[in-house]
Amino acid sequence: MAVDGDIDRAVSRAAAVLDAGGVILYPTDTIYGLGCRAADEPAIGRIYAMKRRPPSRPTLILVGSAGMVARFVTGIPPAAAALMERFWPGPLTLLFTAAGGISPLLTAGTGKIGIRLPAHPFCTKLSLKCDDAIVSTSANVSGSPPAGGTADPVREFGRLVDLVVEAGHLASLPSTVADVSGGELTIMREGAIPARKLHESLGSDS
Repeated sequence: MAVDGDIDRAVSRAAAVLDAGGVILYPTDTIYGLGCRAADEPAIGRIYAMKRRPPSRPTLILVGSAGMVARFVTGIPPAAAALMERFWPGPLTLLFTAAGGISPLLTAGTGKIGIRLPAHPFCTKLSLKCDDAIVSTSANVSGSPPAGGTADPVREFGRLVDLVVEAGHLASLPSTVADVSGGELTIMREGAIPARKLHESLGSDS
């Protein structure tokens, strides 16, 4: 189904699928992703199997509001709060120390959880509708390039997921990933937001 026609209808249908333990192929503000509820470990396992993703690689989650972050972390360091204020909603994933109860598939045993507040209304509305974070991992086989359009993901995963949500071509650059779990900024992956901008926002050079 397409988001463009009626986003609230698309959100309601996707939420029903996720609440029933399903997996969706859906748009974010960066690339197409595979997702399920963050609390649904069997569905997370399905996604890892679909992508042929090794369990040693963690997977981030999307939240519907900045206020939801506290449910999934042990604390929000000042540097993280500053970056959230400056760059959220948007293509910045922040790594926090994970709270207890987070699936080890999401943390890959690191004790850290990647969280992002996306700038796409479908994602934020879906998270709020489900009252849970939504797992977000690129809709591609592990190790292959992520896709900004739906043609390749649908061909690869269309018969494996429970719902495909389309929104045309997307930005195609993945989010920048920054570790703030220790209170300082460490760039793990440079993506849509240049690392320089993150350092400048905190008044640091490294």
